[in-house]
Amino acid sequence: MNAVDHVRDVFHVMEFSNMRAVNSLLSMLNQIPRYIIKYNAENADFELTPSQIKTYTIKRLVFGLLWALVGDSNGGIREEFSQWFHAQQELVMEIDLPQGNIIDFEVTIPECTWSPWRNKVRTIKLDKKKMTGTDVVVPTIDTVRHEDVLFSWLQDHLPLVLCGPPGSGKTMTLFSALRSLPHFEVA
Repeated sequence: MNAVDHVRDVFHVMEFSNMRAVNSLLSMLNQIPRYIIKYNAENADFELTPSQIKTYTIKRLVFGLLWALVGDSNGGIREEFSQWFHAQQELVMEIDLPQGNIIDFEVTIPECTWSPWRNKVRTIKLDKKKMTGTDVVVPTIDTVRHEDVLFSWLQDHLPLVLCGPPGSGKTMTLFSALRSLPHFEVA
C-alpha cells in the first residue's frame, strides 16, 4: 500500500484530493531552499555544508510529505500515519526519523536535527486589557506549527481555507503568520 492509498479514506477536514496534496507538498518543498539561502546569507562564515543541506532537505521532505497527506486530519490520524511511515523500512532505512509523531517535530538549521515544536512555544504574560484584541496569539504547539506551514503557503501565494470551530484561533494564527512575512503589513 502506498502513502496516498493509506490516507485517501481517512478523515480530512476537506475532501482529500491528489492535486491539493501535491500543491501542499510542492509549497513545503519550496520553503527548503528559502531557509537554506536565508541561513547562508545570515551566516556567511559558516554556510551549510553539502552534507548538512542533504540531511536538512531529506528531513524537510519527510515533514512536508506527512503534512501534505494528513496535515488536515486530526491528531490521532496524524499519529497513525506517522507510525505507518515509520514502518515502511524500505523508505526510511536511510532517514533518521524522530521517535513519535513526525509532525510534532521541526527540522532545525544548521543542526539538521529533529526538534519538538513544543520547544518553540514561548511562555507569555497576558495583560487582561489586551485579551480582547486579535493581535494576541497564545502560543501553543499547534499555533507554532501552523504558522510555519501557513508561512510556506503564503510565500507561494497559494489560496488557503482555514477550518475550525469559532474561537479555535484561525484568524489569530493567520494574522500572526502574516505579521512574520517581510512584505506584508497587517493593520
